Amino acid sequence: MKHLRGKTRRTSPLLTICLIAALVVFCFSLWKIVSILYRDYQSETAFDDLAQRVSSASQIEESSGEEQGILPEYRELARENPDLVGWLKIDGTKINYPVMATPTDPQFYLRRNFQKNYDYSGTPFLDYRCDAGLPSTNLVIYGHCMKNGGMFGQLEQYKEKEFYTEHPIIQFDTLYERRTYEIAAVILTQVPADGEEGFRYYDFIQAQSQEEFDGFIRSLRETALYETGITPQYGDELITLSTCSYHTQDGRLAVIARRVS
Repeated sequence: MKHLRGKTRRTSPLLTICLIAALVVFCFSLWKIVSILYRDYQSETAFDDLAQRVSSASQIEESSGEEQGILPEYRELARENPDLVGWLKIDGTKINYPVMATPTDPQFYLRRNFQKNYDYSGTPFLDYRCDAGLPSTNLVIYGHCMKNGGMFGQLEQYKEKEFYTEHPIIQFDTLYERRTYEIAAVILTQVPADGEEGFRYYDFIQAQSQEEFDGFIRSLRETALYETGITPQYGDELITLSTCSYHTQDGRLAVIARRVS
């Protein structure tokens, strides 16, 4: 009686190649994800360290004339990087960052950290047409909308009125003065093409007349996602936090607030 012998299955060379390719793609994707997470962690940790230094230094008693009147919490950082023009904070959010300004190279901090090294998250920076130290109708500050909620990523939550109700105040200190702003409007818009009509809120820096100011506020109210009950008046000082939004191509989200102290 003949014994039946099982036949050994041979794996197709094509299948083997596909499996190896799939494994390579999986490993590369995993490495990419881990790299991004580690990159974002390093960036946030560095900014958290800066925020801690500011918090600790704020306990130092002010002495008249020292560092030309710079607030004690910002003296050390201002010595390290003269591009520092202020500090932005919204309680209850991750937004607790230095604000930089480089008028001759406006987007220098788009992909650089406080130490001027490459950083995908960048650092919030002031529009080159603004001067935080001078009276201005509107200070425009830009920051990336990071998917991990870093930088201006949490501004996305202002799309919901409930979040605004819980976080209505913006703190923006210059190096010499502590300032508080109350949010007046949250808008979603799109950067219009050259020659195209659109609300260019980021071009409103210094109102030359009450008519110009009122026109801006009118456009603001027409574009606002919801009513806040706050209507800035001619003579008020405004601040605008501007970031990208992905609701449309070249989308923008902006939070506009008026100074109250």
